[in-house]
Amino acid sequence: MKTQMTISSQYRERKSRDLDIVPKLVIANHFLKNISGLSVSDRITVEYLKEGQIIITKLT
Repeated sequence: MKTQMTISSQYRERKSRDLDIVPKLVIANHFLKNISGLSVSDRITVEYLKEGQIIITKLT
């Protein structure tokens, strides 16, 4: 299954200074449980590959 999403941004700040704005990806839908088998509080690994690729794997 494939879906299209848009990367948003997250503004971050510290007490002493503002930090750079960073890209933010939030995945929240029923496909996480129904198709991939992921549930709330599951532990995962996120692997960043070459540009444009991320692999998310559930830890067993």
